[in-house]
Amino acid sequence: MQEEWIEVESKKLRSKNYEVEGAVEDLIQTICSYQLDQHVEPISADEIQKLSKYYNWSMYQALLFATKYSLNQMKERICGRRNDPKQVLKPFFEVDVHLEGNECVLKPSLEQVQTAINRAASHVLKSTKRVQNWN
Repeated sequence: MQEEWIEVESKKLRSKNYEVEGAVEDLIQTICSYQLDQHVEPISADEIQKLSKYYNWSMYQALLFATKYSLNQMKERICGRRNDPKQVLKPFFEVDVHLEGNECVLKPSLEQVQTAINRAASHVLKSTKRVQNWN
C-alpha cells in the first residue's frame, strides 16, 4: 500500500517536471520564432541554453526545498518542537506503556518506532528519486 502511494506521488512529481520542461520548451520556441527587426541580432544558442538551464536549476531547487521542508516538518512533529507555543501538534505516532511482570514495556518498541521513522523519511526521499534533469 505504501509503495503504491510512493509511486503515485513520484509520478505526480515527474509529471509536473515534464509539464514545466514542456512549458520552457514552448517559451523558447516562441522566443526563437518571433520575427525580430533586421537591426536586432538573433538570440544565440548559448542564451537559449542558459534559459533552459536556469529553469531546470529552479525546478531542482524547488524539489530540494520541498524535500527538506517535508523532512524538517517530520522532525518537528517527532521531536515535539513548536515554533508557536499555542500550536497543537498532532502525534506522529502513539506508544503505549504496558506493565509486564516487573518491567515496563513500550508497544510498539523503540526499534519499531525508529524503523517507522526511517521508512517515512525514506519514502519522502524516494518520491523525488525518479525526477530527471532535463535533456
